[in-house]
Amino acid sequence: MFEELSQYLGWTNCFPEGESFLVIAEGTDCGFILQHFIHTFLKRKLPVCLVSTSQTFSHYSQAGIKIGANLDKAREEKSIHLVDLMSKFLNHYTGQIECDWNAKNIYLSIKEELDSMEISANSILIVDDISVLSSLCLSIDDIGNLLHYLHALSKQRGFNILMSIPSLDCEQVQDTQSIAEHYADTVLCVKSLQTGYSKEVHGQIEVVKGGRSNCGVRQYKLSDKNLHLFARGTSMAVL
Repeated sequence: MFEELSQYLGWTNCFPEGESFLVIAEGTDCGFILQHFIHTFLKRKLPVCLVSTSQTFSHYSQAGIKIGANLDKAREEKSIHLVDLMSKFLNHYTGQIECDWNAKNIYLSIKEELDSMEISANSILIVDDISVLSSLCLSIDDIGNLLHYLHALSKQRGFNILMSIPSLDCEQVQDTQSIAEHYADTVLCVKSLQTGYSKEVHGQIEVVKGGRSNCGVRQYKLSDKNLHLFARGTSMAVL
């Protein structure tokens, strides 16, 4: 999909196996990162389990069409599996269903879907927005337990895991982010430009491994089918 992003992540010669990724979005949308992971793993014929908390599968399907990915077909072929927590959350809050939301129940619903898949060492579990958990009346301890269970399962079975969270001025979301960072092998920080909107530069991204920047900060320009990365100050707008 986005070849320059794969290179930036170091996937050219070494594809991830049993790694934990966290995407932190500050003032911008990180959906293109999630789409990149989904499309890249499916293209390699590796199973994907998508846990949707903030977007519908239709949203991902429509976004996938722009980059040539047929997620509806992939779902029919059981290449991608869906745990639709968002619909369950909405049905619960509108009174259509009664459900006791806690870390154990959410974990079991995800594990049940994973158990139905042919999990390999290079498979991936994607949770699209873990900040939603803090709005479900889950305590920070419950959220911590859920993330612990999922990462423990990931290490036990050897699959990759990707979570994303927006950087918000909210204590519980910030606490959730801190817990997620503790478990992450690689953190992708995606930020909007402090100088505001630019036609040539849409934001910046930094990959952090082991608390250290992997290859420095890169700015990016995003189009429907391409992502161009470049060092700060080297875009066409300033050259």
